[in-house]
Amino acid sequence: MKSLPLLIGCALLAACATDDRPPLSIDGLRVLAPMPATDVSVGYMTIENHEDRPLVLKSVSSPQFERVEIHVTILDGDIARMQRMEQLEIGAASSVELKPGGTHLMLIGPVADVTAGTRISLQFDFSDRGLLIVETTIVGRQPADAALQP
Repeated sequence: MKSLPLLIGCALLAACATDDRPPLSIDGLRVLAPMPATDVSVGYMTIENHEDRPLVLKSVSSPQFERVEIHVTILDGDIARMQRMEQLEIGAASSVELKPGGTHLMLIGPVADVTAGTRISLQFDFSDRGLLIVETTIVGRQPADAALQP
């Protein structure tokens, strides 16, 4: 699915401002299958905060992986290095794009065989807003995705 807008549960809807938008949406969620002989997948998306206060993503987890980490790619001269982030802040009324070469999710240590077509669940823990549980299907890597391998 190219675009998958998601809503936080009823508890968060009560915290919405008077406009009709949900407090949070996730768009363009894409989790790539691991490269051959690796146990790491990568996830990209755009997280939009529609509220007038910052939103903090404390952690992400999945029952299909030992752990999920938020990473950012940092250039050190000509060398790209990944650095783990303890949390990700989405400013008030703004969005953050998780993309190749920038901030992204690393899904590490699949607990079962995860290949293209496998359904997985991701649990996003947003500070005082609670959990957002999302299901998606892992997509196969295209030749251009080889450069995206973390």
